[in-house]
Amino acid sequence: MTDNDGDASILGQVPPYEWDDEQAISFEVAQDTISLFIAHCTDRYWTERRKDAPDESVIEH
Repeated sequence: MTDNDGDASILGQVPPYEWDDEQAISFEVAQDTISLFIAHCTDRYWTERRKDAPDESVIEH
């Protein structure tokens, strides 16, 4: 695999890794948890931002 400059891709240098079931499930749970946290923070941010008098400390937090 090559990139646009003709050099070998770094992805070709990454060794394969096999997940056991527990690691795979833990990874998916972590991804879902992070996604939900980001969604929650985004909702709080935009809810505050849309107010007539937004509280900048809430937005900053």
